[in-house]
Amino acid sequence: MIYLIYLPLNDKWVTLIKIKGESMQHVKAFAIIAPLILTTAYVSWENSSISSTSQNAVAQVTPIAHSTMPSNIQMADTTATQNNTTQTQTWNSYSAYGNDQLVFEKKKISIQDSKYYEKQYSTAEITDIENPVYFTAKNLYQSNDRVDGRLGTHLGQITQINDQVIQYIPYSTQLNANDLVFTKKIQTVDLSGQHVLHNIFFDQFNIMDTQTDLISTKNNVGIALYDWLTSKQELSFPAGSKCFRVLTEENSVPYIKSDKSLLTETVSNPDHNENWELFKKENSGSFINFPNISGYFEFDDLNKKHFGIVEYNGVHHYADYYPSKVSFDYRASINQVQELLESDKTNPINREKIIQHLKTNKCDFYNDVASKTIEKNFIKI
Repeated sequence: MIYLIYLPLNDKWVTLIKIKGESMQHVKAFAIIAPLILTTAYVSWENSSISSTSQNAVAQVTPIAHSTMPSNIQMADTTATQNNTTQTQTWNSYSAYGNDQLVFEKKKISIQDSKYYEKQYSTAEITDIENPVYFTAKNLYQSNDRVDGRLGTHLGQITQINDQVIQYIPYSTQLNANDLVFTKKIQTVDLSGQHVLHNIFFDQFNIMDTQTDLISTKNNVGIALYDWLTSKQELSFPAGSKCFRVLTEENSVPYIKSDKSLLTETVSNPDHNENWELFKKENSGSFINFPNISGYFEFDDLNKKHFGIVEYNGVHHYADYYPSKVSFDYRASINQVQELLESDKTNPINREKIIQHLKTNKCDFYNDVASKTIEKNFIKI
């Protein structure tokens, strides 16, 4: 059975999959707002005071309700590296959470010499880093064990990048492994003149502006985060500030995704063994059999993927299966959010404002100009 929990301040859908008494958390990277559950938020930082009544500027972007892309998109700023010879493109995302203690987090993606890197930063100990491994019918893909101190983990090789598409092959130690290609279609938002904090913390400000009970508001935003936000002075993004959001994600061939720890495990978790037998006995979904891995999967309609249990080298582990097709569609997700919001009239939130934000202002990653403004004035991580 699938249980859905909506975490608005995390900008994510969370699906709790109940398998034989154990919950497995699947997070869909899709920004959405909603009522009254607190976890993380997208962030920046500074030292003054913020007005929760400030009106956010409307970003200049082609509404995604139309299938066109902005004609003046720029993929990203190109920043010279220390030796001034190699050019690196970088984008950043920011998040924060906290009741008793405020924690700031940042994810940086970089492209250098056509290689795709990711690096995570946090003011707290980083304990939940996704390190996926991908299996296709022909190959095995995993992150590079050699980590670049400045750029982070090498995750893949860029095959195409422009103002509408980011395409790459995930890293593999196998020669000529190139059947799995990830394609992300993107849309760029011009942030010039838009309020920094209100863009990053849209969810929190929507709650702060619509709820009347201060205790509930603080609990839903996070006490430490609420206090920090209300102590800051709002600023506007300068000219040249941009961000992009992912419109669709596609994979070229079917693949199974699990955690990299599977490659080194020699003994299964007892619960995984039990659930393997349960899936094997009661499975009403699909059995996927690749040469080096197999598994039982059931379809998750919300996240458009199959979840289940795999067997690899005699070890059982949770995994997801993705057919070769579009695995994420931002426009369809907005429609799902709209239906959800319209079905729940009890929460004191501005539904039209939420949908407008998702269609025009929502950001996944910020370019170098926007990031410098965020980090100079707000997040120093």
